[in-house]
Amino acid sequence: MINPWVALLCFFVAIFARLPVIPRGTRADKVRACLKSSRLWHYIISLHLTLNMRAQIGGSENTQEFSDLLLEIGNGMYPQEQGKIVLNEKLCNIVSSMRDLISSVYGNTTQIPTCENSWLCERAILTPRNDQAATINAEILSYVSGDYTE
Repeated sequence: MINPWVALLCFFVAIFARLPVIPRGTRADKVRACLKSSRLWHYIISLHLTLNMRAQIGGSENTQEFSDLLLEIGNGMYPQEQGKIVLNEKLCNIVSSMRDLISSVYGNTTQIPTCENSWLCERAILTPRNDQAATINAEILSYVSGDYTE
């Protein structure tokens, strides 16, 4: 007997394989060719995932709390000012300077050269732009003596 989920997956693969490619098509052309415009769309039942399995399996209270926080943000229920999310201690560590940011992630900056590589690999400072990342990298490298290459 065929598992119904496998059959459903095969069905959708077949649908997507038959959707046309529209070179140099307008937005209207692409919308007309999408799955929702298909005559099969009326027979599709849309299911929504409501349980974050990663948070459930992780077993950490912090993981579940962070998952709930992301759901609040995604559902538009998290506090906003002028359409922007209000940052607070639940979302991040708020610091007043780049040095404080680096210290909050890496601890004592004079000890960075003596840290194990595996410990350093567990830390990261994410930025939306490359020039910001380069500035932070240069600041961190200023704490490390010796030669380095780019």
